[in-house]
Amino acid sequence: MSKVEQISATRNQSTAQISENRQIFIFDNRFKEEIFKNGTLTSISLKAGQLVVRNGTNVSLATDSNLEDVVGITAYEGESTIEANGTKNINICTKGTIDGTALSLPQNVTLETVVGNKNLSDVLEGLGFHIDTSTIENTKIEN
Repeated sequence: MSKVEQISATRNQSTAQISENRQIFIFDNRFKEEIFKNGTLTSISLKAGQLVVRNGTNVSLATDSNLEDVVGITAYEGESTIEANGTKNINICTKGTIDGTALSLPQNVTLETVVGNKNLSDVLEGLGFHIDTSTIENTKIEN
């Protein structure tokens, strides 16, 4: 999501400042629709960048104990609350280049967390994701 603030405006020109621009899905991404099921006893908040695992015909949020079962990343605009045992149709990303710094991982989980005998980043790369964790700003052009 981006936040846009208009700095100045004249009759033929407007200047705006764009901040908080975080694109999770960068290039050549593939998406598919899934049914998300909240199998917990409490409501949960769903937003883009969360890891999901398959539970039968549905998907649910990944936890630190089932990271090896990750099948994709939520591609959801904004934020939504799903009540206990509720379902919702969502899109998940299954392949492509993603911004690893913009992922919303489970508590105490990083891309370096060991899953079996490899890192979580290796698990995601094995699914077809290319994880970009560079912090290089490429929007300023030097003349």
